[in-house]
Amino acid sequence: MSKKAVLCGINNYQSQTDLRGCVNDVKNMSLLLTHVFGFVPEQIHQLTNEQVTKAAILQEWHWLIQTAQPGDQIVFHFSGHGSYITDDADADETDGYDEITCLYDMNFHNPDTFIRDDEWKTMIQQVPQDVELTIIMDNCHSGTATRSLIVPVNGNRSTVAIDTQVSARSIALENSEELESTDYRKLLDDHAIVLSRFLVPPIDMPPRPRKARSTARIASPYEPETYLLIAACRADETAADAYIDTSFNGAFTYYLCQELRRSPQLGSEQLLETVKQTLRTNQFAQEPQHEGKNRASLFSITENNTSADTKTDDKINVEISTEANSEDDILIHSPCSCFSSSPVDASGLDELAQFHFLSAKLSTMTTNNMDTATQQLLIQAYIKLLDTIAGSTASSQASSLTTTTPVGLVETTRLAGDRYLVCVHGISQHAAGYSNSWWSALQPHVGQTYGTGNLGGKRQEVIWSDLVNATRALEMSRAVGEDVEKERLRREITAVLQERQQQEIARNTTSVAEARQAARQADITERGGGMAIDDFLIYMTDSRMRQQIIDRFTKVMEPLLRNNNRVDIIAHSWGTVVAYEGLRELERNPSIQGRVANLFTVGSALSILPVRTALRSENQNGRRPAFVDRWYNLDAKGDLVGGMIRDQFEITDEYLELDPTGCTRGWFGYNLGCAHSSYFNPANARVNRDIFAKFILS
Repeated sequence: MSKKAVLCGINNYQSQTDLRGCVNDVKNMSLLLTHVFGFVPEQIHQLTNEQVTKAAILQEWHWLIQTAQPGDQIVFHFSGHGSYITDDADADETDGYDEITCLYDMNFHNPDTFIRDDEWKTMIQQVPQDVELTIIMDNCHSGTATRSLIVPVNGNRSTVAIDTQVSARSIALENSEELESTDYRKLLDDHAIVLSRFLVPPIDMPPRPRKARSTARIASPYEPETYLLIAACRADETAADAYIDTSFNGAFTYYLCQELRRSPQLGSEQLLETVKQTLRTNQFAQEPQHEGKNRASLFSITENNTSADTKTDDKINVEISTEANSEDDILIHSPCSCFSSSPVDASGLDELAQFHFLSAKLSTMTTNNMDTATQQLLIQAYIKLLDTIAGSTASSQASSLTTTTPVGLVETTRLAGDRYLVCVHGISQHAAGYSNSWWSALQPHVGQTYGTGNLGGKRQEVIWSDLVNATRALEMSRAVGEDVEKERLRREITAVLQERQQQEIARNTTSVAEARQAARQADITERGGGMAIDDFLIYMTDSRMRQQIIDRFTKVMEPLLRNNNRVDIIAHSWGTVVAYEGLRELERNPSIQGRVANLFTVGSALSILPVRTALRSENQNGRRPAFVDRWYNLDAKGDLVGGMIRDQFEITDEYLELDPTGCTRGWFGYNLGCAHSSYFNPANARVNRDIFAKFILS
């Protein structure tokens, strides 16, 4: 069975308004077809921007169908603008309008620059019978619920359609009917603006009736078993071009690919219903359309490209996820070719596409007839990826311990060599299970790396807040006569947090009056003063209490590392200090055999100078603990506790000024509590997928 695809995407139109996510759609779809559905890269033709002309599409269409045989799969995908024009002489449209696909050199008065729906029907009739044809259109033919702005495009005045139902407030849009060139570029770069993939027809064309045909139809000449059209929206809706999870994409293509990666064997109708719900959940007002008979799966999954969940005794499935372009990358040519001498190059792809590429599934392979070099490469791949398929034989055992293992403790009789996740909380009271919300945000992106991730199994918690509560802990502290030292340290830390708050106000206000009002509203006592800091002052000024808290950390970590496991640590806020000093203490333990694969410090108090100087003297050099492979530091905008630490600590890398997902920005910046906890928002894919999961899986 042959599989071919032509994928088209236009971001930059010659003389029409631009889009942002269409080229990413092409990359995303290509990776999906190769790494999930077994298409060979050479059989996928990609056309982008100026390559997407009518002549080129007709030529590629001929390539798709010229050798097609019954049972073959051919795919055509388009991401770009759509529109409508008055119906031609056939007058076959009930509303008097033809829907059109707008190509790179689009001109409403030149039929060689667009494709009418009638032309699509003719092209489909050329497809041999019983060839499985799939057409995916991520564009729209209506400007409903959009705002039109006049913008300059290559010296001409054109109209851009803004999706007002989804776009956030933008200063560039206020009280504007026409934008200057610089404002137009800012608008295109604005992450909050959602564009409609619709070109507004010229003013000399009568507007289309609002209640025009509500379904997207090209029409099939055959029984619909071999023909399927999937459209991004109804004919009276708009298709969104939006910033989603760190890059611009077509909302429909993005979520379609996402669902197909999760469940490649979904029937086509069920798939579209799932995508529809996902779009709705993410506030996109469009309903994908399905024309043709339901398929068992959108693209058939052949024997050589079985799902990762399907395994046989003589075959082995592995999942590759490494950092792009490192010296020991294992790249694949296609899921159908085992290991090829000409690997796919991931360079040139944007961050999202690289992540999908590097997380793609290597097909099921057999060792029959492999030469020695190929077998060695397979062995290297398997060893490299043992961590990501960690301990499937221990998963059930770990799960069964959930009800018998005390929270925060580790059963030392577990199998060695597994992968574990350890969470360390910050100040304020934390009860057992506090990491459940952290896990909910992370789990969709790490798969079975930690098995089921049950608390007490392969996910462990360090709990120490009960040692420093506002009553017993303060009384213990006063008993050792350290009130003076504590008060000095409180003043120093509060001064740092207040200075950071003032800098935030300065960045977000434009007048003295605004700054004064913002200062009155900003509540730095949320974490900057009062009992919140007192909790951690006890740790820093009471050596006995510090040791008790570190003992809580090492009690969880030491059995894991002694049994030669690999551990990932996510430490938050003031808990990053506990984790760092606990790891430095464990360095002196000769029984340690395992490794900390990744240490993530999130919103870290290690960024605060008085906290650094209060560390144990042997820890003030900032050295990375010897058994920690990588250390990543994260800080969100508006999080006054976190910040840069690379000037003092031996970290691998850090990610600063991250957008605090789910937080509202006021005129004095983001809400402090929201920004400080935004890392664990399930919608924060930038942190959980693109940072945590990226390095956990690599």
